[in-house]
Amino acid sequence: MHVRLSEILEVEVVGEVTRVGSVFFDVALGKVALPDLDRERISGMIERLRQSFRQGLQVADRLHLQNSEQLVRGLVEVSIRTEESNSPYLLQLTTPALLALYHRRFLVEKDVLADLSGFFCRGLARLVAEGEGPLRILSGFQELRGQLVELLQEAVKQGIAGQAFDPAPGVAKLVPGLRRAWRLIPWSLRQGIAPCSRLEQDRIAPHDRVLERTLLVAAEQSTGKVLYQYLHQHNPLEDYDQVVGWMTEIHQAMQNTYPAPAYASAAARASTLEKFMVCYPETRGIVGPKLDA
Repeated sequence: MHVRLSEILEVEVVGEVTRVGSVFFDVALGKVALPDLDRERISGMIERLRQSFRQGLQVADRLHLQNSEQLVRGLVEVSIRTEESNSPYLLQLTTPALLALYHRRFLVEKDVLADLSGFFCRGLARLVAEGEGPLRILSGFQELRGQLVELLQEAVKQGIAGQAFDPAPGVAKLVPGLRRAWRLIPWSLRQGIAPCSRLEQDRIAPHDRVLERTLLVAAEQSTGKVLYQYLHQHNPLEDYDQVVGWMTEIHQAMQNTYPAPAYASAAARASTLEKFMVCYPETRGIVGPKLDA
């Protein structure tokens, strides 16, 4: 599905791949790192998708270019349903800066990784909106929200201008307050929070048997140091199933050798390692001060 969408949109769609039993699938999440937040460009891409998928398309426009109070901005999510899959495929259109802002990881406590999208935007903010008044006051929610809104405003502003922006230092400044907020969330409410906004691997889509590149990568979470990488260019002379099966075995060995949460590993459709790390910034290493011993 990743390659099919890349061909439709004429831009690279980066996404992970997985194996279920003996069959290879794409994980049903793809990302496009746009050069800027050009609404006309994005509208053209959505129109191409409509022509290909028609009624199977649902679009959630979360650009909010002029609404600085929104916690989710600079993002368009497209849900695609096909006859070949029971689960919808989610395509995200945004910029590298916003991908990094929402998905760069940090520790809220030992061995508990989080990102702003999962923990704050879809976690703490939701709890407060549902009426957890004491949590709003005790957690310092309003202050954290204000800092995030300022960081988002700068990321969106630079995205509109097509300028590079590194949000990592800003995310790092939020981490001490986010850790304090995490400690104050009652255990019963924590169960309803997914600190990391990661799509489950059982959400799958058809895999395109196309002679593009498949990437294997493992990185240390604390530093972002790449410990293993292999980029394979499929070719007409190989047995595709055999090569994919072999790469899946390597991926499983990577996961065993470099287990989460200390490490991040992935098998993906991506033209380069750098392109993958832009779209999946969780492999770049955690941000924020060290945890107290």
